[in-house]
Amino acid sequence: MRRVIDLNAPPGARGRPRAAGTGLNPARPAFLAAREAACRGCEHLVVEDFTELCGRRREWGCLGKARWRAALECPTGRW
Repeated sequence: MRRVIDLNAPPGARGRPRAAGTGLNPARPAFLAAREAACRGCEHLVVEDFTELCGRRREWGCLGKARWRAALECPTGRW
């Protein structure tokens, strides 16, 4: 028995129906957006070679990765 695939099937005929997405990324923590917004307006934000750095905490390296660590706190108290 051969399997036949209908490439001209009407919309919705193939596969299982999907629920509408919420538009939120479940793997992305909720606090991350607030931290990014706080850093964008900060006068200590430094961009070097496509990398965001905190002028007060250079040892953090990439600021985008530092924002993901829930235990870290902004040295200026923004987050």
